[in-house]
Amino acid sequence: MSKTKGELVAAAFRKAQISGITTQPTGDELASAVETLEDMMRELQSKNACINYEYEDEPCLSTDSKIDPMWYHAVQSRLGLLLCSDYGIEPSATLQRQAAQAWSSMIGKKTLPRQNVQPRTMPRGSGNTNRLGVWSRYYGGDNRAPIDCDTVQIDVGETYPLTVDFSIFLTNGETISAFEIQEVSGGITQTSQLTEDLNGVELVVTGVSAGTNSLIVKITTTLGRVNLEKVWVTVRAV
Repeated sequence: MSKTKGELVAAAFRKAQISGITTQPTGDELASAVETLEDMMRELQSKNACINYEYEDEPCLSTDSKIDPMWYHAVQSRLGLLLCSDYGIEPSATLQRQAAQAWSSMIGKKTLPRQNVQPRTMPRGSGNTNRLGVWSRYYGGDNRAPIDCDTVQIDVGETYPLTVDFSIFLTNGETISAFEIQEVSGGITQTSQLTEDLNGVELVVTGVSAGTNSLIVKITTTLGRVNLEKVWVTVRAV
């Protein structure tokens, strides 16, 4: 188990103490700080920085953050800086330096490059056509898996568990009554079952051969509504 969100917040307050926050945070201040932590991590996600984290609509101090221990210092230092700002306190040079170095290192290692894919209707331009006919004058699109944090990255022979969560789609009291796995690519195998709360589907995916793969999870809810979610899996050669 990783540190809870409350433990990350408490550590951030301790780091901020060197900048002048000397009082013990109240319950309201802790609740506000965990909201700041949530916003900070969502900003990371929007920049395609793939840091494992348990996102919540209503963050709770007791929730397991699921952050890798190697990134504790970066997250806590950065959050300490933000807390100083919330309190109207100038952060110390030490905290600023620690936060900048650790945060920059984490982002540099965990941020994926954005794809720049030309649509099939985009002309290649003069000098880029060949002898294969009119369609060679246009870009061919891109069949690779999306380069983002949702794409599963595994090696040939590796098994990876994941949960496809449909909570956002489901309304109050609605659950999944049935599901189906469709269009499974040949480079992967999978087993699946409903989650205990009936709000998602648990998958165990195994890489069989290198390449880009995908599958579709189709659910039917207790209200008869249908939704589909595509899962991309990149299998790497060992």
